[in-house]
This record gives sequence, structure tokens and C-alpha cells, in this order.
Amino acid sequence: MRRRMQHELSPSPFRQLTASLLLDREVIAAIAVCALYSAAVVRLHMEGGCPAWLGSGATKISSSLASVLGLLLAFRSNASAGRWDASRKAWTEIHGQARVLIRMLSTAPTIKPPPEEFGIDPTPALQKQREVLRLSAAFALAVAIQLFGVRIPYPAELRLDDDSVERVELLALYSLLPHGLYAEDKSGLRQVVPSSNLSSGESLDKLRSGLRRRRARKESSSSSSSSRHKSNNKEFSEEAREKKLLHDADDADFLTAILPRSKTLAPSNVALDILTELQLRLDQMYTVSQQPSTPATPTSAPSSEANGGEEGRKTANITAQLSLAAPLYAHSTGALNTLSARLTELEAIRDTTTPPLLRIHLSHVLVINQLLLPFSLAQTLGWWTPVAAGLIAYVFVALYHLAESLAQPFRRGDLNALPLRRWAAEVVREAKEAEASIS
Repeated sequence: MRRRMQHELSPSPFRQLTASLLLDREVIAAIAVCALYSAAVVRLHMEGGCPAWLGSGATKISSSLASVLGLLLAFRSNASAGRWDASRKAWTEIHGQARVLIRMLSTAPTIKPPPEEFGIDPTPALQKQREVLRLSAAFALAVAIQLFGVRIPYPAELRLDDDSVERVELLALYSLLPHGLYAEDKSGLRQVVPSSNLSSGESLDKLRSGLRRRRARKESSSSSSSSRHKSNNKEFSEEAREKKLLHDADDADFLTAILPRSKTLAPSNVALDILTELQLRLDQMYTVSQQPSTPATPTSAPSSEANGGEEGRKTANITAQLSLAAPLYAHSTGALNTLSARLTELEAIRDTTTPPLLRIHLSHVLVINQLLLPFSLAQTLGWWTPVAAGLIAYVFVALYHLAESLAQPFRRGDLNALPLRRWAAEVVREAKEAEASIS
């Protein structure tokens, strides 16, 4: 199992070499196609089947396309680099704030009342402190798992015969959660109050078909307007067709989101649930700090035999609780707010993409440029044309796929991806070290 995990997570030396040269399979395939196509064009030129006007025309068109291609590549690269940089900043802050929270919660909370003064058992309070530390580490790990696109099921739903990397990550997450926090509810469906006049019994297919009927009525009503607006209606219908082509799944996603959710389904955002649990525990510690000191008499104080039994009973009723002072509580709450904000940023980056029409138009211009390039080079370079065309294809196509890779910073096994697993493991390791130091 460990060998399989290392094979899945550690790229081979050949993979590292090709990745450093940006030689993915798509890039190699594009270079090979351009070289073969260029060789065919050179052969056609040598046999006299390529007129002179074709070469001069291809040269002029290629020079005109160069500025457009460079501009589109710059837009695409800047958009992808912006997504990657925003993801890096958000994930770096989650990594840092989680470690700060762990260090603060490992030393800042105090036990109230003092166990050595009242002779009470501090074990329950220390156990709660350890749970808070594990929850802080579980948040970072849950964020990494969710950004990978892995659904976090209930522990009972996890397959025991699965030895994949996802199963190991989920088992590590379950081990950090307090008992009962993420257990499946067997009581049935969650009682949800219907909103926006949406019936909980209405099926998703029925709602989807209703949306399509309303869309069809809207399109038919727009097409029945006056003749002087026919051109505008045609342009609108073409635009609507493109939007439907690119975003046809939005209706299903929207309806799935607004329909009442069953409690038997696993929560969709475990990281946010962990933050909520952390905030509740911080509130409890702050509430304890605001309570007045217990009036019970310490066990070390002298007492008469007549009052000894009564004082012992008072001390026995005292339980050790964690206390967090107001300044430390405010600082911890601020850290949780920062974690929540950065989680929202990462989810927005994961759920959105760069403009698809920009990518489509860039690929079209790139193909046109590579089709015309051999005709403009064959007369001058001869059989060196495939080499030159392959080099130019490598520059453009590699940059195109580099932008595609940077636009998806949460993929596994990609050298351009963010170190989600490694940094989450650092947070977990620091939490375990802090937990071991608590006594």
C-alpha cells in the first residue's frame, strides 16, 4: 500500500524531466503533428505544387496574426497566473493562521479552578484542549481534501478494501475529529423549512423541465417581434446558443443547491463545520473565564472536623474547565474569521474558471498560425522547416498548456499545483507535537 501511494504521489525522474521542459503528452503530440505537416508542405513545395503567391500570402497573414496571438497568450497567461497567485496567498495564510491558532491554544487556555489548589482532576479539561488542537489541524486537512475535489463521506460509508490515497487522507481526517462530531445520523431526514415556494417533494427532473419550458417560451416570444428587430434577435439567439453550450449544466447545479438536503447525505463543507465547532468551543472557554471564581474552599485550607465533610462534598462537585481570557479569545476569533475568509476565496477559485471563449479563440488562432507557418518558411528553409515549425509549436503550445496548468492549482501530481498535502501534514504534525506537550 505504501509503495502504491509513493508511486501515485511521487513523480518519476522521467516525469520530472519532461515536466521541467514543459513536454506534456499534449505538447509532444502538437510538436509531432506540426513537424509531419511541415514535412508534407515542404514536399509539396519541392514538387512545385505550392504557388509563390501562397507562400507570400501566408507570410503576411502570419505576421498579422503574431500580434493577436501574443495578446491572447498574454491575457491567458496573466489570468492563469493571477488565479495561481491568489490561491497561493490564500493557502499560505490558512497554513500560517492554523499554526498560530495551534500554538496559542496549546499554551493560552488555563484550567479554572486551579487543580492543584482544589485537588480536582484536570483530565477532562486537558482532553478538551487536545480536541481543540486536533480540530485546528483537521480544518487544514479538510480544506486540502475538499480542494482536491474529494467528497468526504461518513466514516461508515468508507470502503474498507480501498487502499487509494484518498482513503488514507480521509482516515487521517477522521482520526483528528472528536468522537460523535462527524457520525451519521440514523434518525432520518433533516427537517427543512421550504423557502421560495419550492416544494420539497418536487423532483429535480420536473423543475429542470419547467425551466426549459420557460426558456423556450421566452425564446419564442422574442422571435415573434417586429421585422426591423430581426437582426438583433438573431444575434441574441446566437449569443444565447453559445451561453447554453458553455453553461448548460448551471440549471442542474442551481436546482441541486436549492432543493432540501437530506441529513443522511454527508455534509458538503466539512471544513466549515469544523470552524463552527471551533468557534463554539472558544465561546465556551471565554464564558468560563467571565464567570466568578468558585466560592468553594481549597482543600489545602485548614478546616475543622465538623465542616470537613461538607467542604469535601463542595470540592467533589467542582469540575475542571478550560478558560480563555478576553484578549486571547478575540485573537483566536480573529484567526477563525481569517480562516473562513480564505476558505471562501479558495472555494471561489476552485468553482470558477477563466473565460472559456478566450481559451477557445486562442486555440483557434494558434491552429491557424501553425497551419500557415510552413508555407511561409518552406521557400527559405527547405527541409529545415519541420524543425523550425516544431520549435515554434513548442514555444506556443507549451505556454498554452502552462497557462492551463496554472489555472488549476489544486490538481494532484502536477508540479505547478500548490503543496496542499505537504502543508496540511505540517499543520497536523505541529498539532500532535503540541498535544504531546500538554500535561
